[in-house]
Amino acid sequence: DDDLSTEEFRRQVSAMLAQHPDGWVIAGNYSGVRDLILPLADTAIWLKLPWSTVYPRLAWRTVSRAITGEEIFGGNHESLKQTFFTKDSMLWWGIHAWKPHHRNLRAALTGADVSARVYVLKSPGQVRFLLANAIASDGSAPLSRARERGQG
Repeated sequence: DDDLSTEEFRRQVSAMLAQHPDGWVIAGNYSGVRDLILPLADTAIWLKLPWSTVYPRLAWRTVSRAITGEEIFGGNHESLKQTFFTKDSMLWWGIHAWKPHHRNLRAALTGADVSARVYVLKSPGQVRFLLANAIASDGSAPLSRARERGQG
């Protein structure tokens, strides 16, 4: 088992935050370290896409990886047995964790210790708009225009 313990993961995240006092970007939804990250964040973006968008994408990725044997991370793989016949299935998790996840994340983002500006994106179009109009930290062109010019 190569998984980090919760304590070790929290230690590594704390060290990373301390090593980058001028800024960082964390992508992911790690509730076990949310209390370390959110009080320090100046911006949080919640991709609160609808079930009808999220679940088909989750199902496609999960089943595709189980069929192809694609590595997820750290040598981990999904299998067809796990995908369809166990409670460790991402498909199972996607159904049963949806409401509690949203409830917990909403509570975390509105907590008294969070001073971050929170953006809630509720559609793929809003995500595309953000990406198309995001200005690089150096003030240069939005990412989509930089790519069009071969700069990104």
